[in-house]
Amino acid sequence: MAEEQRSDSPPWNWAALTEEERIAELDDLAEWAAELQQGYGRWVRLPACWPCHRALREELAVFWYWRQRIDGAPDSGPEEAVRWHQCLRASAQAWAEAFGGCRHESLGEVDEERDQKEQLLLVTRRYLDMFTGTDGR
Repeated sequence: MAEEQRSDSPPWNWAALTEEERIAELDDLAEWAAELQQGYGRWVRLPACWPCHRALREELAVFWYWRQRIDGAPDSGPEEAVRWHQCLRASAQAWAEAFGGCRHESLGEVDEERDQKEQLLLVTRRYLDMFTGTDGR
């Protein structure tokens, strides 16, 4: 884990890291993800292109840091470890459904940029306005 992380942001928020620190964190995460797949292969099956999928990369990082906290906290109880395992299995199932067949050869379903933020906000705007009462009603 990079030594220079800002203490006011959670460790999985890499925005404050330098490019070199981000690369080091990603390398460490990749090593952990390989170990995770080796140890939990019946549940955790990641496509080789997982670093290209922002949602998968970020969720894996959170699981990684969560596991580090469990392993490093002297007051961490077995309940927390059980919860981590339960959440991991549930997430791994969702990952398999969303990314299981990905070979990262398509710009279709697996393309993280397929939904443009501005377009999503535009079609949601009328519902936001209705909800907040700014639609003139």
